[in-house]
Amino acid sequence: MRLLSRLQNLSLHWKLNLMCLFIVLLFSLVLYFMILPYLEKEKTLERQGKLRAVVHCAVSLMDYYERSLRSESWKTDPSMPRTIEEAKHMVTKNLKEIRYDKSEHLFILDGNGTMLMHPVKPELEGMIMLDVTDPGGVRVFKDMVLHSQRDNEAFVSYIWQSKYSPVILEPQITYARYYWPWDWVVCSSLYTQDITDAMRAISIKSMLYALATAVMAMTLMFFFVYVSFSRPLKQLLEGIHEIHKGNLDHQIEVSSPDEIGVISREFNYMVSALKKGRDKLVLSQSKYRQLTDLLPDIIYEADIDFHVTYLNRSGHALTGYSEENIMQGLSLRSLIDDDAFDSMVETITAGREENFLLTHKVFRKNKTHFMGENNGAVIFDDLHPIGIRGSIRDVTDKIQMEEHLVQAQKMETIGTLAGGLAHDFNNVLAGITSTISLVMYEMDKGRDIQREWLKKHLDIMDISGQRAADMVQQLLTLSRKRETQFETVHLNSVIEDVINLCKNTFDKRISICTQIPAQDAMVYGDHTQIEQVLLNICINADHAMTFMRQNRTVHGGVLDIALEDILADEHFCSTHPESRQRCYWKISVRDTGVGIESNTLAKIFAPFFTTKEKGRGTGLGLSMVYQIIRQHEGFIDVYSEVGIGTTFNLFFPAHHTNDTSANQNIHRDIPQGNGLILVVEDEEILRHIETLMLEKCGYEVITAENGEQAVEVFKKRHNEIKAVFMDLAMPKMSGEQAFLEMIKIVPDVKVLLTSGFRQDERVNKVLTYGTCGFIQKPFTLETVACSIARILNVSSTENQGDPA
Repeated sequence: MRLLSRLQNLSLHWKLNLMCLFIVLLFSLVLYFMILPYLEKEKTLERQGKLRAVVHCAVSLMDYYERSLRSESWKTDPSMPRTIEEAKHMVTKNLKEIRYDKSEHLFILDGNGTMLMHPVKPELEGMIMLDVTDPGGVRVFKDMVLHSQRDNEAFVSYIWQSKYSPVILEPQITYARYYWPWDWVVCSSLYTQDITDAMRAISIKSMLYALATAVMAMTLMFFFVYVSFSRPLKQLLEGIHEIHKGNLDHQIEVSSPDEIGVISREFNYMVSALKKGRDKLVLSQSKYRQLTDLLPDIIYEADIDFHVTYLNRSGHALTGYSEENIMQGLSLRSLIDDDAFDSMVETITAGREENFLLTHKVFRKNKTHFMGENNGAVIFDDLHPIGIRGSIRDVTDKIQMEEHLVQAQKMETIGTLAGGLAHDFNNVLAGITSTISLVMYEMDKGRDIQREWLKKHLDIMDISGQRAADMVQQLLTLSRKRETQFETVHLNSVIEDVINLCKNTFDKRISICTQIPAQDAMVYGDHTQIEQVLLNICINADHAMTFMRQNRTVHGGVLDIALEDILADEHFCSTHPESRQRCYWKISVRDTGVGIESNTLAKIFAPFFTTKEKGRGTGLGLSMVYQIIRQHEGFIDVYSEVGIGTTFNLFFPAHHTNDTSANQNIHRDIPQGNGLILVVEDEEILRHIETLMLEKCGYEVITAENGEQAVEVFKKRHNEIKAVFMDLAMPKMSGEQAFLEMIKIVPDVKVLLTSGFRQDERVNKVLTYGTCGFIQKPFTLETVACSIARILNVSSTENQGDPA
């Protein structure tokens, strides 16, 4: 690793020279360890081939005489041998005279290792050579005989006396060929020292050539690298240093058209572009500073540790902090209250990309404060949060105005309730004064008053007095001006209080129905504000069922208040963009009043918008309702049909007192099924969502966009369709008419109806026809799955699982 680090620290000049040296070294290694051994091997094989050729010639001569004996060629040619002994004699005579390569010769052994012929050392003829060894202890002649007899031929390598001097030992190779008809081993030997000497000479010359080549190559490479690389790269490096110093006017001289020249030219273009970009950036930054200084709001930036890094002119003016204070280290904690700071810390720690909007106190340097609306976002660098920026607007006057408007709306609500309260309060007072008058009458007549009779009438007065006190307390709670205080709120008690107030004040022809679960419905919010929201919705419902009706229409109707828990899954969130995947408590307020026209529905939450006659409303009620619900991180959903009624669904995040996060992932088993379901819905978005929900539950889905189309599809595929999921209110043919047509085809068809309004007489009417069920819009995946499973008689405890 240390050597690699040192190599990396070398200049490009030396890296190229070392690369050249490495190439020469690599070539030398290839030459020494691959090429030269290969040449030596080829040379040795060449010698072996020469030996084999000479010996084969001798053997072919023996074979010639052997065949002539068998064919008795001597009868026609007197020069041919007549016996085997004559043939052997003639062969040895001829072979003894043969010489090749000036001095090389043949010799013959028999199968027992006896030397039969040796032209150079005739004294060996007749000697048994099996025990003769070379200096290395190799029994040379024994190997020749045995190996050739076994393999028909053999090469034997050994050390032997030089032909020039008996004291010099040289490597020698012998080729032995066994001729079995005569039991002869024909041999010939060659010295291989000349091959070794030749390879050594080649190695020395190659070394010298490689060294000379390396020196020349490095010299040429050094000069080439300096001229072509080092000098241009040095100029380029100097240019980079100039850029690093901020000198964007520096230009590099382009001296060649090669790649270095192209890089230098592109570098100059890049520097020119950087200069233009810097000038634009400086101009843009100056413009940005001027614009932010013109704004009346505080514009700020802070780093990841919440130290303020920038304040615009208004920020300095409104807070009293100077640029010097920022340089010394000004924390956002010094500017905002603890709750807002903790919320910002949570935002940047979680790395959420969405903007945040907080209303909080902003502290000045002199310890005074004002109310600010903080609209900010987290700054990211490569997906990592590095700071925070935003704007803070002074909304002190706005908040005071909103408080006045809220208080005015409270007074309007009290004024609206005043007539009914006065009537109910007089009834309460009548219970007290009438009872007192009876007691006084009995006393004036001098009659004895029985203890039971007196206790009974005192209880009546006590109950009436307590009832009057509760009414006064509710009015005081509703009307008093107070700061918002968030705490754990029990919606059950809020609804109960509002219902009691409505029963005391609303037209007696209005029937109030409730559907409240037994468990505690807890949210985190302001009790009075939530009560005011619910009361305003109920008052609007009262108006819709009384004076807003046409003159000839009978006043009255049904006010239905329901409370249920909702698990907002991904399907619910897709149809309610304001929601998040969490648990909500939904308060549904349904009336059977005049309803709201579709073109009016989009404007009902606008301030000062009202459809009531002059003097009947200010148009602030629903605006205040919307604002309070958003402040509680909830949302509101409205469904209405003219002449039928209106449903307001108020969603508040569920609050868990055991510190369990309200937005934790809650898993509920969803009943799974199979088969074909016909979805009939005229709203394309809802049709798509309903299809997705049913598919998640395992069903196949076909769709129709109105009643007519649904009937046609049902006629064609009623044998496949297991159930129909159908909207009630649709164009061309309503759900009621479509259902009547379907039961003509399949009398026991299973239909699940849906509508945005439950208190619709059409719903009750269709249910009497034999439909299998009804669910109220909006609905969740769990509601749809359980309802479909119920009408298909699928047990809720079987086939449960997660939606696919």
